Amino acid sequence: RTADEQYGLARDDVVYLRDASGAGRATAELLAETEPRLVLREGGLSDAADTVLFDHEVPVGPADDVTIQEVDDLAVARESEVEAAVADWEERAERRRRARKARMVDEIISEHRAGADTG
Repeated sequence: RTADEQYGLARDDVVYLRDASGAGRATAELLAETEPRLVLREGGLSDAADTVLFDHEVPVGPADDVTIQEVDDLAVARESEVEAAVADWEERAERRRRARKARMVDEIISEHRAGADTG
């Protein structure tokens, strides 16, 4: 919120969370509304924040994957490393979507079998 108030978050910004452990659903929804290009995080996100960002297709990656230089209150990153982090997220997101879909199919099959057993 402070960064948004001081600098104004804009679409396609790269957002750096120095400590993502405090990021909950509200923070994730605020980030998702701004449609950042990438969210770089130190530490882990809450499950709620992770789900919100994933569902809004906001790429999230560890800050360690990108060289970050802080200039005054802003952070600067190499374009090629940002692109690589986004590509890595896209690969992980595709695997996560496939796993989610497989779980849903398994649940449907289980429910169908359970219904057939009682019918």
